[in-house]
Amino acid sequence: MIRNVLVIALLIFTCLSGPVFAAENAQGATTPARFFSSMQDVPLVVGLTELSDQTVTFDKPEGRIIESVAEIESGSFDSVKKSYETTLPQLGWNKIAENSYARESEFLHLNFETYDGRNFVRVLVRPREGAAH
Repeated sequence: MIRNVLVIALLIFTCLSGPVFAAENAQGATTPARFFSSMQDVPLVVGLTELSDQTVTFDKPEGRIIESVAEIESGSFDSVKKSYETTLPQLGWNKIAENSYARESEFLHLNFETYDGRNFVRVLVRPREGAAH
């Protein structure tokens, strides 16, 4: 119930505050915010392309477990990290360690990987241990 209210509030907030989460492309035009398809509350920052066939989701009584992968097509690990350091707190995620964030009863971790010369970010959202529901 609380998660549904949070998602609805986030969608309304996103619609009303588009420029906060919008990005400027090379021509200077503003593009609307994008989110991971399986995690509508985790932004897909500029320069990332989601690999939806790499997404794994589980629903547990303790909460959701979702792992999604995006290729870093433009930018570096550092630029993507900085983008998330800026945008995640605006969505209620508090940084708790390097590449790790917490919000209410959930934990989010970013893992940066290189495979075959291509860069990726793996995003894991899972229930926080010991968090009350």
